[in-house]
Amino acid sequence: MIRQTKKHFEYDKHIAEQYSRYTEFDQIYTFFVDSFVKIHGEPVGSLVDLCCGTADILKKFKSNFPNLDVVGYDKSSEMLDSAHHNGITLVNKPIQLIDKNFDNIISNNAYHHFDDVDEFWRVVDCISHSESKILISDVIRPTCQEDVLQIVNDILGPNSVFETAFTLSLTSAYTEDELKNHIKSLNLSIIDTPIDNYKLFFIHN
Repeated sequence: MIRQTKKHFEYDKHIAEQYSRYTEFDQIYTFFVDSFVKIHGEPVGSLVDLCCGTADILKKFKSNFPNLDVVGYDKSSEMLDSAHHNGITLVNKPIQLIDKNFDNIISNNAYHHFDDVDEFWRVVDCISHSESKILISDVIRPTCQEDVLQIVNDILGPNSVFETAFTLSLTSAYTEDELKNHIKSLNLSIIDTPIDNYKLFFIHN
């Protein structure tokens, strides 16, 4: 299946508010935090979430590791306005404008938004130092449109407010071969793992 682009998709206020209230995604957020700890150990110092959305993963990190200095960047003011947060710094600007280094760098379900993945990795390189811990996660593109529709129905059920967004996420995601090619020149590793009935990938150092 040919990759589509999600470049022009915007999260309006209604969808953003639904994301902040949708507890069914909690399993995935917990899985991400647990995976970080399994790969890197408990995070210390500062942690940044690139394209953090409604900051739910940041809330998980802050809840589990209260001394962690957590920051989220997202260019969508609608998503950040729907993030109910405490002790978390949220910045409404593109990740390309981040001008500081972090001890831990994460991103979940945002990589597929970048048609120019080199741009994404330039940001990661600029905001990391030699000891930074990195974990990037996203969905893997299914092989055909029928699989996309089946996954959306299995995960969300019919008539979900997230149907369009999730469908676009799957069709604009990258394949395992494409991901391996992206990191060929980077000192990073890739893991793919099933969750529910579809695959996520983790890229880490």
